[in-house]
Amino acid sequence: MTVYKYFLKLAYENKGLILIYSFIYFAMTILIGRGLKAGSDDYVDYGLNVAYMNHSDSELANTFISSLSDKNFLEEVEYSEDDIKEKIYLYAHDAVVVIPEDFEERVSNGDTVVEVYRDERNSKTIYLDNFINKFFVFVNAMKSSGGYDGEKLSNVFKTEAEVHLVGDRNELEKSANNFFDSFFRIMGYAIMGMFIATFGKIVLEFNYEPLHQRAMVSSKSNLKFNWELFFGEVSLAALVLVAYVLGLYLYKGEFFKMVPMDVYIVNLFAFSVSILGMSFLINSLAKNLFAINALSNLISLGLSFISGIFVPQYLLGEGTLKIAKFFPSYYYVNVIENGTSIGDVKWDIAIQLLFGAVYFIIGVYVFRARRNERA
Repeated sequence: MTVYKYFLKLAYENKGLILIYSFIYFAMTILIGRGLKAGSDDYVDYGLNVAYMNHSDSELANTFISSLSDKNFLEEVEYSEDDIKEKIYLYAHDAVVVIPEDFEERVSNGDTVVEVYRDERNSKTIYLDNFINKFFVFVNAMKSSGGYDGEKLSNVFKTEAEVHLVGDRNELEKSANNFFDSFFRIMGYAIMGMFIATFGKIVLEFNYEPLHQRAMVSSKSNLKFNWELFFGEVSLAALVLVAYVLGLYLYKGEFFKMVPMDVYIVNLFAFSVSILGMSFLINSLAKNLFAINALSNLISLGLSFISGIFVPQYLLGEGTLKIAKFFPSYYYVNVIENGTSIGDVKWDIAIQLLFGAVYFIIGVYVFRARRNERA
């Protein structure tokens, strides 16, 4: 296992490149996951910034103002109608309530009791309308049952309800699925870029002339040499993937039960095998680091655009998707978009593994041909 050990040693020397890719990837992941939250156990009542003008010197008007102040931020003002509209337009107040002089008389007659100017841009001002309607429902109920009592009326609106948040689990599950779909899409791009560039740089070391001459005179067969090389890539890839999945668990582990995580993991493994095979083939063809870096960027970005990683597949043209089907990234994204169980997407996963095997076999023949040519 000399080749395998030497590969791991070179991989350790290039750990900086792996860490750079990892940092970029996790930074993108954090940006994606900011909107996914498990929810809060706390209930916060929403208070409005309400201004009022009291033109009625009555106990009922004072009770109304006192009750309104329990849930909102109140400020007494004196505005003209134009001033009111200007203040609301400038976001100085969410609403302005005008209490007329004949306030009690209007309550008794069932007329429009107060005039309310609301900021229509703020949907929360509907709570103010609800409060006003509820207040006068209680006033009329008290009067019809024996008489108005300001203290009792104030106590009604000071009562605190015990709120238990149930939440919309369906919406939370939908949000979780959207997050993990985006996470693993971008991970596909990161894997292509990192595996091709990093492993290519490492494998290129094996083309160093003194090392190549030693390999030529050794008893190790061409197949065994390439198999140890590929096994080293698989080992390093497995370590990277475990680190990524562990980081995902620490970041959003509470949502794992809401999504088909087994499908995501198996799909990621299959895609990694296919990209390792592709990387092996590219390394067999490329002659220098410049070519490997160029191919890494070209392939990772190109396949990400035509396969559905950056742009959803339903937005891509039929011709583009036909081209994408010749690459494993298309089937990787197809699993993410349609996979709810492994049985549903077993053929897409099998095709990715087949791509990896074909790439590896072709790479072995190319590597042997170049080795014989140099000999």
